[in-house]
Amino acid sequence: MKVALTFNLKKEDDAKPADYFSEFDSKVTIDAITEALRLKGHSVDLVDVENSDLFSYFKKTPIDMVFNIAEGTHGKFRESQIPAILDYLNIPYTGSNTFSLALALNKALTKKILKAENIPTPNFQLFAKGTEELSPDLKFPLIVKPNCEGSAKGINKSNVVNNRGELYKKVKEIIGGYKQEALVEEFIEGKELTVGILENGQATILPVLEIDFSECAKSGEYFIPGG
Repeated sequence: MKVALTFNLKKEDDAKPADYFSEFDSKVTIDAITEALRLKGHSVDLVDVENSDLFSYFKKTPIDMVFNIAEGTHGKFRESQIPAILDYLNIPYTGSNTFSLALALNKALTKKILKAENIPTPNFQLFAKGTEELSPDLKFPLIVKPNCEGSAKGINKSNVVNNRGELYKKVKEIIGGYKQEALVEEFIEGKELTVGILENGQATILPVLEIDFSECAKSGEYFIPGG
């Protein structure tokens, strides 16, 4: 089987926020996946999505399947860009589909759907300008996040705010630095858990995984209100 491995290669750019490329993959990760696929007998094409004419490549190159770990190239729906092209060309790929990826990267829209389905999620408000009046339904401490980023981009202990002054300062910082809306949520202290689901005709739910940040105190990724 001929497999295309689509990815964004991690890089550095002083003009971008420090964590701008944190979602991208290192050469070590890309090499490890390539080796695993080849050990299974597959031939592998490496496709850096930022340096490729993706539509032309997939239209002209016979590919049996795409192993997609790419984040796309730009915009609010970037994670769905590669699946959208592959859906159009009827090429199978790994990972979530176009709609799921476009929706999940937008935190506020996802939370609206969760609330509509009576699935618990912290109360929230979206700030587009940074001057909106804070909803009286929100209670401090609050946490401020870029609305359309993943992998905890733009988030450290300074994002947990305890008063209006801290809130508006951080909201304007997020809007200015990440060029997008800021999502403000009531802060929930506790463990971070995630559950993976594999689906290929039949869904398999993987065990609950706890993400342990206890060794990340120095980096600012481990925080509590007022801490």
